Order: sequence, then C-alpha cells, then structure tokens
Amino acid sequence: MKKHILEQYSAMQNEKKDLIERINSLNQKILNMEVNDIVSDTVIRGRHGRKPVGVIRIEGFPSREYQRRKHALQELKVKLERKVADLLELTNEVEEYIDGIEDSRIRQIMRYRFIDGMNWAQVAKNMHETPDSARVALERYLADESTKK
Repeated sequence: MKKHILEQYSAMQNEKKDLIERINSLNQKILNMEVNDIVSDTVIRGRHGRKPVGVIRIEGFPSREYQRRKHALQELKVKLERKVADLLELTNEVEEYIDGIEDSRIRQIMRYRFIDGMNWAQVAKNMHETPDSARVALERYLADESTKK
C-alpha cells in the first residue's frame, strides 16, 4: 500500500462524513419543498355592482418547478452516494491492509497514526517510545514493503 493512501485515510473519513451530511441536507431540502413550496393567491369572488362579493384564497403546488428541482437534487444525491461508496471501499482496503500486517508494533503505529489520526507525539505516548522511533520504524517498514513489490 502506498504511503499517500494511508495518509489520506483520515481525510477520506472526514470527507465521507461531510458527504453523508450533504446527502441528509438534500433529503431535508426535498422534504421542505414538499411541505413549504405551496403558492397562494387571492381572487375576487363575483361582483355586486362595483363591490366584490368576497375574496377567495387559492393555494396550489408548483409541480413543474418542484419536479425540476427535485430531479436536480436527486441527481446530486446519487453522485454523492457513489462517492461515499467509493470512499468506503478505499477505507476498507486501508483497514484490511493494516489488519494484514504481521508485525504488531507496526500495525499499532499505523492504527494510531492513520486510522485514529494521531500525531507522532500521541502515537509515541501510546507506544511508550519516542516520536522519532515510531516514525522511523514506520518509514522503514513502508520502504521495505515498496522494495518487495
């Protein structure tokens, strides 16, 4: 696995959360259109000479505009859902790669660093070693992995 993909793991998790929030927002917008997009007008109901007999309020739903906007929102939602699926696939690959590492120390360093998003000082504290030793151990492991391929 390439180091840049591992480093992107945390960003992918954040992006996935953001996309899910956007999808939820789009669902809410569609719901709001169905509830709040009612249009109304008032018309005069007959005349008695020059005076109106009464006023009637007419309400309706702008179905053409609603359908156009709903369709556009649903297309965007589908695109976002595809992106979420792609991100889930990538994050699963990263987690499977890390779980497949035989060296327990390296596996822990990778989990802390990439999955938990810790900085080197936090990783070192959890590993009871120095930040440089954890960082160098990971760099050596990744360098060895890249030469094996």
